[in-house]
Amino acid sequence: MGKSVNTSYISNFLTNVIFRIDFPKVLGLGITAPPVEFQEKIRDIFPILEEKPGKFIEVAIPEARSGEGIKVVQEERIKWDFVNKERTKTVVVTQDFISLEYSRYKSFDEFNHDIESAIRPFFDIYNVIKVVNRIGLRYINQIRIPIGDPFDWNNLINPSMFSMVREFVKGEYKKSVKRCAQSLDMKEKDSDIRIRFGLFNSEYPNTIARKEFVLDYDCYLREELDVHEVFDKVKALHVNIKYWFEESIQEGLRKIMRGGEVK
Repeated sequence: MGKSVNTSYISNFLTNVIFRIDFPKVLGLGITAPPVEFQEKIRDIFPILEEKPGKFIEVAIPEARSGEGIKVVQEERIKWDFVNKERTKTVVVTQDFISLEYSRYKSFDEFNHDIESAIRPFFDIYNVIKVVNRIGLRYINQIRIPIGDPFDWNNLINPSMFSMVREFVKGEYKKSVKRCAQSLDMKEKDSDIRIRFGLFNSEYPNTIARKEFVLDYDCYLREELDVHEVFDKVKALHVNIKYWFEESIQEGLRKIMRGGEVK
């Protein structure tokens, strides 16, 4: 099916947009080998550096026939966060992944420009990385409407996405609902996508009192790709997410994002 969607909005409900690339562990990155050259390369855009040491725990479950027990490996790790002055954009680097995250998103063109400016140079510097294991693009919308029944999303969200609370939980029982979230996983021709959606309730474990709905799209490829193929895949992942977002919403929400009043 064609997935070209031509829509534009003045505002959005995005709280996080993340592009992440996973690759085989790089021995030249670690506590004693920080990404100094990479820091210099992106310093003008991401001048703030935050080093965050931690522990990585890996659990290995052997085959039943091996007779071996479960192995738990604990390893000291560090990650580097390169942050812009406004603290709205972050590049995260570890030994086995790099990511770009926005907390204030305006357009895909700006986001893709930063991918090219900040992530592509990383692979030029660490050219020992020839293939990647996974790439993923994630858009998290936390839709908050200041007025109205928190269970009534008519003309805002596709009715099938809130049918549980609309049809199954009725009457006085709605006052007991603390959260109602669902997940849909799909394998498509060129990528996989996981859509998480529902009444996420920022005041959990209290019962739902605010009108809030989450639409979380994680579109990814979990296969070995040549490093040079990665950057051509980003746009296709974005188009897929945009298609499913438009399938998820209705005209009332589109009107709000185009600058209309909340009613």
